[in-house]
Parts: sequence; C-alpha cells; structure tokens
Amino acid sequence: MSLLFTSYMAVIGVAMLVTGVVASRIGPKRTLLLGLLVIISGAGLAGMSGTVLEIVGWQALWGLGNALFVATALATIVNSAWGSVAQAIIFYEAALGLGIAIGPLIRGRSGCDLMAGAVFRVSVLMAFAFIVTAFLLPSTPRAEHATTPADPFRALRHRGLLGVAITALLYNFGGFILVGFTPFPLGIGAHQIGLIFFGWGVTVAIASVVVAPRLQHRSARCLRSG
Repeated sequence: MSLLFTSYMAVIGVAMLVTGVVASRIGPKRTLLLGLLVIISGAGLAGMSGTVLEIVGWQALWGLGNALFVATALATIVNSAWGSVAQAIIFYEAALGLGIAIGPLIRGRSGCDLMAGAVFRVSVLMAFAFIVTAFLLPSTPRAEHATTPADPFRALRHRGLLGVAITALLYNFGGFILVGFTPFPLGIGAHQIGLIFFGWGVTVAIASVVVAPRLQHRSARCLRSG
C-alpha cells in the first residue's frame, strides 16, 4: 500500500512542477490529450501486471498522466469559461467531489472484484474522456511566452500562493496517510472503504458548491467593511 500510494502521489507532485512548461509549448488541449493517453496506458498496463511491483511501476506512469491532465484542466476550464470564472471553478470542484464519491462506492459494491477489473474500467473511462475532450474542447493556442521549470518556484514568492501550497501539502500528506492505512487497524472491508470515500466526495462537492462561495462572499464583505 505504501508503494502504491507513494509511486502515484510522488510522481504527481514532481510532474506538476513541469506541466506548465509542457502546456505552454504544445498548448493546453494537446497537454490534456497527452495526459489522458498516458493514464489510459498506465491503467491498462497495470491491469495486465502479474506482480505488485509491476503495478507500482505502472501506477507511477498513471500518476504522470494524471499530473498532465489535472494541473492543466482547471486552467483550461477557467480560460474557456463563457460566464463567471468562479462558477466554472465551483462546477469543476463539484465534479471532482462527485467522482471521488461515486467511483469508490461502485468499487466498494464490487467487493472482491479483481484489481485488474478496476483499473481496466479506469482505462475505459479515460478513453471516453479522451474522445469527449478531443471533439468538444475547442482548440487552444500555445502561450505567447513559454514558461520555464523555475517559474513555479518563483511564483511561491506570493505569500497567498505559498500559504495555499503549504496547506495543500499538509492536506494531501495527512489525508492519504489516513486513506491508505486506516482500513488496516480498523479491519474494515471494501464496502466500508467505499462508503468512507463516498462521504468524503459528497463533502467535497457540498463544500465546493455551498460552503466555499459563502466563505468567499463573507471574506470579501469583511475586507470591504475593514
């Protein structure tokens, strides 16, 4: 379990530092499609693996594709939004939360289903996402100025961004420790784990759609009155 989570999350963390470099050179849409292709390959090869170490290795490839897709998706949504940017972000976070909720719940309902079956289903879903992205997302031009690998570190000079980055680091570190190891001391099964993830995802969706906008509005009102 440690290797599975580490190979996936460590690659995502490192790869996200260079996704901007890739997207600025080949364009956001091509970066999204490249990320989806890598996910499809990583998930499919993990499903065909015969040992845990093989799955760990292909999980790392899967993480690379996820970094290319997730880090570029929000920026693309914001740039492509026709209406309010805030509303676009809310829908993105809500979709993320519902995905976290529904996916593990279905996986938990399958109980003793093989790991291979689960990752093959991911590969199929990502193939569908590839088709949707290819045909429905308008072509996106490359950035006028290509970014460099040092730009993300320079951006941390902004105190607000640095605070968010540290918070995200602690959240992911603590959250995935709980997710990865809690089932062992509690002795819970696949169904119970699926329900835990379901609750987590629903909470993320509610917080994105209801709680976060209210907090933003209250903070803005306090700043204006102050």
